[in-house]
Amino acid sequence: MMKTVSQTLHRKLLTFGALRPETWELLFKRLEICQLASGEVFARQTGQVAYVVEGLLKEHAIKDRKHPAIINFIMADSFIITETYNRYHYLTASMHTILVFIQTDYLAFLNYKELIPMYRLIQHNYVAGNYLRQFFLEIIDRTERIALFKKHFYEYLPYFKKKEVANYLGIHYSYLLHLYDTV
Repeated sequence: MMKTVSQTLHRKLLTFGALRPETWELLFKRLEICQLASGEVFARQTGQVAYVVEGLLKEHAIKDRKHPAIINFIMADSFIITETYNRYHYLTASMHTILVFIQTDYLAFLNYKELIPMYRLIQHNYVAGNYLRQFFLEIIDRTERIALFKKHFYEYLPYFKKKEVANYLGIHYSYLLHLYDTV
């Protein structure tokens, strides 16, 4: 299984740029695999880079909130960067999920020049996923907000609880129930 997972990650990294064999060998040696059942939490650590091979994760923010807010849904074929600002955002699996990750500090990871632009692209993609929720929240018409959410996350809709969708979209749960099936 590790071989198949690592091949998937290797192909994904190559979409971000060239990777010398010795650099890949170093990364491969540091890779760890994690399988999560639905509802299980992935433990984040600062400096960690993870790749979702399959499955779906919810990212929760708890700072200055009475109840955790779902701020991101992270789909398969996506990277997760854990830095100081988001290390307390916990991740839970919405379905069976497989991740590979590297426990490393930021500077050690960037000692290899070809990894610097890759890391920046990975970071950009992760941040763009976080901004998707902001985009949804800026849409005033809640019906349109729900419709765009359903369009964007179409293949994962069976794995979402309506309460999670309401939380993510900033819509009261009963109102979401009223509109969800009509959109």
